[in-house]
Amino acid sequence: MSAIAVETLAHALEKLFSGLTVLTAQEDGIEERPLKNCRGSVLAQSVAIEAELLSQLGFSAEHQLPAGLWLTPVHTGLAAALGLPTLPVWRPLKVSVFFSGEDLTEPGEVLHADRRYNSHRYWLRGALVAMGCEVRDLGVVPESVAATRLALSNAAENSDLIITCGGVEEDYVQQAITREGVLQQAQIAMSGLPVLSWGKVASADFIGLPNAMLPAYLLFLLAVAPALQRIRGLDCARYASPCYRLPLTTELAAQEYEQVLPVQVIKNEQQQAIAVQLSPAAPHLWSCLQSQGLIRAPAGQAVAAGETVAFYTFERLL
Repeated sequence: MSAIAVETLAHALEKLFSGLTVLTAQEDGIEERPLKNCRGSVLAQSVAIEAELLSQLGFSAEHQLPAGLWLTPVHTGLAAALGLPTLPVWRPLKVSVFFSGEDLTEPGEVLHADRRYNSHRYWLRGALVAMGCEVRDLGVVPESVAATRLALSNAAENSDLIITCGGVEEDYVQQAITREGVLQQAQIAMSGLPVLSWGKVASADFIGLPNAMLPAYLLFLLAVAPALQRIRGLDCARYASPCYRLPLTTELAAQEYEQVLPVQVIKNEQQQAIAVQLSPAAPHLWSCLQSQGLIRAPAGQAVAAGETVAFYTFERLL
């Protein structure tokens, strides 16, 4: 299995998702939504604002709310101040999620030996909701081809997209997907060589994230989320994560594939921002909680202490 770059994967996913109805210019992809329900939605059409109304509020520069805007409380508050009861927004993507593994235990339950908490369920649902998706949670699916096929069929009935975390590496999951639809897999050319799966189940698109926690989360941030944001109509150029160059405090040995690592950002004695590489011994979401963003070091390139690397802030990655 050959390895592909993260950007190549993002383009492949965007092409896969291009069939989603939210991309079409048909009216059924757009809905007039009351202001109280607009937060987190994406504006589907530019909304012209009369200059006279803006001048009354002390504004003069921009006479419209542009299409592709990710609506925040500030936007809905401004719309209310202008007397607009509704805004035209793209309908949210309908996403079904399920999880495989009979060793999964829900938080709050007793954790027996050889079992683990179902943490994927909570970061994935939270990320999708934060992106404005409608999430349908099908829970944990038993480890069998028949049960997985039933879950896939059920999920595809009323969903634009199906996402699962973990289990896609197992033969029974791959068999279920290929019997219900089409499956592709690729190793991603980044540290750890995670495998991502994608394809179709009936009319719904499918993504299978790897079981390892940190690679699954990073792949979602770098490839899945950007593709979904473009499909849901977001003006991604407006919200693109800014890339900074920050010096590393420690050296980074060259690797065959791109290295993507969470880092802390601190200031040195001269009050200059520097990136502190977190310990690779803790490849878990805890390293994301301790950090402010990601560094990306190209394949085959060593980074000496003090040299700069590309840094992306977490706040704009999701």
